[in-house]
Amino acid sequence: MSMKPELVVTAGSIPDAVSYLEAGADALIVGEDRYGMRLPGSLSVGDIRQVTQLANECGGKVYVSLNNLMTNDLLMDLPAYVTALGEMGVDAVEFNDPSVLMTVKEMAPQVKLHWNAEMTATNYSTANYWGGKGASRVILARELNMDEITEMKPLLEVEAQVQVHGMTNIYHSKRRLVNSYMAHQAGRYMREALARNGDSSSSKQSAWKRSIRYTRMSTERIL
Repeated sequence: MSMKPELVVTAGSIPDAVSYLEAGADALIVGEDRYGMRLPGSLSVGDIRQVTQLANECGGKVYVSLNNLMTNDLLMDLPAYVTALGEMGVDAVEFNDPSVLMTVKEMAPQVKLHWNAEMTATNYSTANYWGGKGASRVILARELNMDEITEMKPLLEVEAQVQVHGMTNIYHSKRRLVNSYMAHQAGRYMREALARNGDSSSSKQSAWKRSIRYTRMSTERIL
């Protein structure tokens, strides 16, 4: 039996949420930057309540990001925040810190838990471990390729979520792929120029200047 994938989009504002729901998003990820990381915008408790009401009217779901590094001062206010999320009817929270898991279980046990630990969700065993602790879904690491994801899926005991956007993957993973590619292209251009003009010092200097100019122009086109 096939299952329709869920389209999840991160919204940074109430207008964003409205637009995404109207465009067909099945679920929204929102949050406050105090508790969530890598959000396009910070929503207050009141904003999240309004987004939740809008999503309910459209048959959509709301997931709140609580994937920040939880320091002691954040833990003081976390129970009240989680209680408010539970009372307004959000569907799930994304977490990577066990303190969030324990707080949700205590203060809002009806809210589902999605484990989102960025680059560490690379195998089914770790995902199933957090499933045993109460998580119903795992957000897989962005470093996984399609083969690794499909091999993992039959062994997972929880739902799996995969991010499919492009540039942010490179940014999150700290992989300087664009810089590496442009440096490679510059080196290739320099080798070709030397092959045409010889290996003298003046030829090297001219080729290097042209390769730098090529790299700069190519980078500007990408940006």
